[in-house]
Parts: sequence; C-alpha cells; structure tokens
Amino acid sequence: MARLEKTEAKEAIGRRLAQECSRLKLSQGAAAAIVGCSRRSWGYYESGSSSLDSLQLALLDPAGFDVLYIVTGRRSRRVKIVQRQDGGKALSLPAGSD
Repeated sequence: MARLEKTEAKEAIGRRLAQECSRLKLSQGAAAAIVGCSRRSWGYYESGSSSLDSLQLALLDPAGFDVLYIVTGRRSRRVKIVQRQDGGKALSLPAGSD
C-alpha cells in the first residue's frame, strides 16, 4: 500500500471510529477509558494520525462498537440502518444482539 493510501485509510478508520462514538453517545474520554488510553491519544485515533491496535479494537466490541465497520467500512449484521419518522436514517441494534 502506498504511503498516501495508507494515510487515507487511517483517516477513514478515524472518521468511522468517531461515528461509532457518536452513535453510542460516548465522549472521547469515555471511549478512551474503554481501551485504556488518554483522551489525547483517542483524539489521535479519530484524526487518523495514530492507529488502534488489535487488543484495543477487541475491547471496543463488548462496548457496542461495530469493529468490522471501523476497520473495513462494512456494517456488521448486528447493526442496521432504519428509517426514522422524520424521513432521516438512523443506526439501530436489533433486539437480542448483545
């Protein structure tokens, strides 16, 4: 993978990480606590200037993060997009998907 492509991939992962925090209504500090890093380090992950390691990604899964989505951009089967009454779209976890 070329350097530019790698940078773009890290930035995309960071954006998806931030999206998952938003979906779960977690602050950067709360998300950082889940993986055992500082809020500053979490900010680096979200900006794409640093990357989570595999252990940190594993810690996100039980907290409700869609780790497959974070890494690949493809939603796992447990997360679905639903139509809201106001016409917008929202992400939802189906009942019993814990």
